Amino acid sequence: PRNSSGDSDDGGASYRFSGELHKPGLDECALAQLRNGSVLAISRSCNVTGGFSSANCETIKNDFSDARGSSAGAGFHHFAYSISNDGGAHWSPIGRLAQTLTPVCQASMTSYKRSVYYSSPFNADTRRNLTILAADDGVDFNRSLLLDPGPAGYSSVVCGFPGREDCGVMYDGQNIANASKGCRGGKCWVQFIRFASADVK
Repeated sequence: PRNSSGDSDDGGASYRFSGELHKPGLDECALAQLRNGSVLAISRSCNVTGGFSSANCETIKNDFSDARGSSAGAGFHHFAYSISNDGGAHWSPIGRLAQTLTPVCQASMTSYKRSVYYSSPFNADTRRNLTILAADDGVDFNRSLLLDPGPAGYSSVVCGFPGREDCGVMYDGQNIANASKGCRGGKCWVQFIRFASADVK
């Protein structure tokens, strides 16, 4: 698998696609708008060396159902990123986000109150430590909040809820108290946690 990005100027009736994110070893991208209107794309990097010459995403372990969390997949333990200044038609050369530590797992992002919020397991060895990172300007993710120190996998972060806890994350986890739906033979659960954007410091 590889990334593909497309944008539409006519409400989705037609799309133009850019091949600049379609690189070997990059998949599961997420997009968010920066405060200056540019678009940030991050991607899981499946190449062990951190390069983009080998598409080995299929070797990644997606099973984290044991209590310890799964072993890290084969891949580079920081997300790749690129920025578009023209709505996704063209993208900057791909770089690496040193502040995003990952066991080679998916991450999600959302734009909220002029900041970008990111959710993913923050661990190089196992899918654990669901963490929120926040960037106020560009790709400087210098604020963080640990939400769940236990097993955690794919996630989706969203903000805009009423009240102080104005954001939330749905994710693969193993906290029975937060469980909403059983999966994988009862060994993991889909979780939802609310948090306050003001607590990401």
